[in-house]
Amino acid sequence: MSLPLPPELICEIIYFTLSSAPPASSLPEDLGSTKPSWLTPNTLSLTSRTYCALVLEAWFCTLYIESPEDLEYVKCYWPEVGARWTRHLHCIQTYSGSLSLWDLSCLLHLSSIRLDWFSPILTISFYSPIIEHLDLRRLSWPTSEALQNIPHTPGLGYLKTLRIMRDTAWCGRCGGFPSVQLKDRPTGVVYEGGYGLPICYARSDPT
Repeated sequence: MSLPLPPELICEIIYFTLSSAPPASSLPEDLGSTKPSWLTPNTLSLTSRTYCALVLEAWFCTLYIESPEDLEYVKCYWPEVGARWTRHLHCIQTYSGSLSLWDLSCLLHLSSIRLDWFSPILTISFYSPIIEHLDLRRLSWPTSEALQNIPHTPGLGYLKTLRIMRDTAWCGRCGGFPSVQLKDRPTGVVYEGGYGLPICYARSDPT
């Protein structure tokens, strides 16, 4: 009689399966969830209650929602999402006349957010735990004035990483937003202490 696999090994198998599977969206970097289809772990979740719990924990480690109402729906059916499971959040602020208030205080272990911002004005309305990493995409006006509210937003005052992904960049000399054209597309550019950025981004206190 073969012995059952330990839960730790099952967790590794589940996380590897989810991380290596292709995303369900055809354009995950531009719009849509980077998560694979639920069909990927569904079969394993039907094996037993233990396996189902492990699959759900891994699945909701990254939560994709398109409105605050979606979060309320998820919490209603899976209370563990806020209390235990979710570490990474991908949410969307659609282009509309009213901005959504994202109350993320229930996500006790949240550490990173990807925010797809379709509104022309950046006014982040978050109420969240302390976030370490913010991935901001599709922002129309990435000026220093547009970004100055980020550290004053509850939960975003102690960011370790701020990533802004777009095809244009703000020019401090002309005040415009020219398209960025590089010979070889870099995977990323890292600025430390504000050096390399316009002076309004640099730290005024070296400590």
